Amino acid sequence: MKKVIKDRPRAGALRRYSVAEAKAGLSAILRVSDHRPTLVHRRGHDVAVILSVDEYERLAAREPEDGMAGFLAKVEELKTKHGGGVDFEPGRASLRMQPASFARGKARR
Repeated sequence: MKKVIKDRPRAGALRRYSVAEAKAGLSAILRVSDHRPTLVHRRGHDVAVILSVDEYERLAAREPEDGMAGFLAKVEELKTKHGGGVDFEPGRASLRMQPASFARGKARR
């Protein structure tokens, strides 16, 4: 049987652990999280990231406003930055009601 040797991670490389590994080695993972984020996966899908409080605060400070209001604020900011942008007023849509047809061909006997 061939022995599998895992490569040691490069400094700053992202480490991945299964949920079971993370539960068993939580204190070691928390020590490592001071230096680099750690991914936790369940059945091959990434489910969580463990990172230092400093890194979280740095990322949280960059967060844009949430939702549509944040998006529209960014649009207005870009319009101001690039000379006003283009105002767009879509035309009115014309919709017609049609009777529904549920027939599938000849009736079955």
